[in-house]
Amino acid sequence: MLHFVLGICYNLTAVFKENIDWGLFGFFVRESFKTSKQNIILKRGVIRMSSTESKGKQFGLFSTIAMIAGIVIGSGIFFKTADVLNKTGGSVMLGVLAFCVAGISIVFGSLTVAELATRSDGSGGIIAYADTFVGKRFSSAVGWLNVFIYVPAVISIESYVCGMFCCQLFGIKDSLTNNFIVGSVCFLFFFAMNLVPRFGGVFQNVSAVLKFLPLVAFIIVGIWKGDSSAIHFSELSTACSSLGWLAAVSPIAFAFEGWLVATSISSEIKNPKKNIPLAFTIAPLVILLTYVLYFVGMSFYLGPQEILTHGNGHVQIAAGKFLGKYGGNIIMTFIIVSVMGALNGNIMGALRFVTPLAEKRMFPGSGAFLKDRGKLCASKATFVLVFVLSFVFAVVSYLLKSTKTIDSSFDFTEFAIACCYFLYIFLYAQVIRLKREGKIKSAFRGYVCPVMAIIGAMVMVSGGVMRGLEFRLPFGCFMAFALVIIVTGAIYGGKALDKEGVTQNGSK
Repeated sequence: MLHFVLGICYNLTAVFKENIDWGLFGFFVRESFKTSKQNIILKRGVIRMSSTESKGKQFGLFSTIAMIAGIVIGSGIFFKTADVLNKTGGSVMLGVLAFCVAGISIVFGSLTVAELATRSDGSGGIIAYADTFVGKRFSSAVGWLNVFIYVPAVISIESYVCGMFCCQLFGIKDSLTNNFIVGSVCFLFFFAMNLVPRFGGVFQNVSAVLKFLPLVAFIIVGIWKGDSSAIHFSELSTACSSLGWLAAVSPIAFAFEGWLVATSISSEIKNPKKNIPLAFTIAPLVILLTYVLYFVGMSFYLGPQEILTHGNGHVQIAAGKFLGKYGGNIIMTFIIVSVMGALNGNIMGALRFVTPLAEKRMFPGSGAFLKDRGKLCASKATFVLVFVLSFVFAVVSYLLKSTKTIDSSFDFTEFAIACCYFLYIFLYAQVIRLKREGKIKSAFRGYVCPVMAIIGAMVMVSGGVMRGLEFRLPFGCFMAFALVIIVTGAIYGGKALDKEGVTQNGSK
């Protein structure tokens, strides 16, 4: 673990020496813009702009592993531990099993999508893969789901979590209203900061390293000073007789969020035939190991019952127990910076998610989203759209919870992620098709990986559904809304396809 963190620091230092504005936190989204002079790689918030259209092979095996881990490891682990224990009835062993199920599905999922990434046209990103291997209607549906549901839901929950941890640090009463108000201030601050992209990049570079410090600290102190009697291997015997623990996969999926877009760096990895399979196997396993050790360490240190009693407040309790009031505040500051890094990165990612859809005319008023951005990282129309959608999600969530219409534990992101995994199944199936067409020679990569990835995706979807059935009406309404968005996106993508066909016929 220490070598891994030092490697992150070394990688980040090397980046600064090259004067490249990279961060090691969040996710990569590569977009193709209308001019070939700008080539942008977004790593959940940090941009590198190149004057050349193609870049050489930049990343070795270790660099790739470090960056993928930086992409995925974020804020989720800090506020989903209590949810996992809640779904497993306080069983640490079943929680570890749920983490392993999610982690293994990510391993096969990343290996499967990597086959598509290495055969893509180089623009990268899930929309490009969907467009190339499935079709314009499907890619439009995927894009609409991300723009109108997934990204706003993630930004809204990250804002709330920022508010929650800030209230804990500064002694403000932990309430839904206070968390929402402080979270909204954080949202407005980071949204305004992204008007100057450089500021967002600097913050990402700082949060990239600091987020690992509390994780490593709690792993060491938890396993060293904690009570190992909190874990019971006999609890595994109940895993088959009762599948209720699978509901824990849903909050865990949020902690693994961001892994898919890491495959967009495939074209820049040295010796890709060797390093891509290794990196996309080792990196998820490193992430899984980090999460499991943190989960076990925290459970040992505080005990499952105390974590369940304090809920999301257990992190502050553990920090105070570890280093006292003032030392605990330092740990909490590191955690807040990590969560803020996730929020900042999601905002920057959202600002660049609209462009690929607009370029392919899969979005209403596409021209407005492609106008000259000036010094901004996105057009004014994109800023307005992302701001409005994210804030609406946050306000609606607050109003529904404050009026007791939905339970306070209801999380839009868990169900949005389940919808995404459902669509991923269609992408995974394309790898099987490529194998049958003889374009993939390896039976392991062409059959085993996609089949296991599909099974993993089905588990993720099942976990989301099981979690959603606890809420029924709000879950049903959310899924109906998601279905409308997906269908509308597919229809609009079909219109774009028709227009493209008319244009091509007219030019003949």
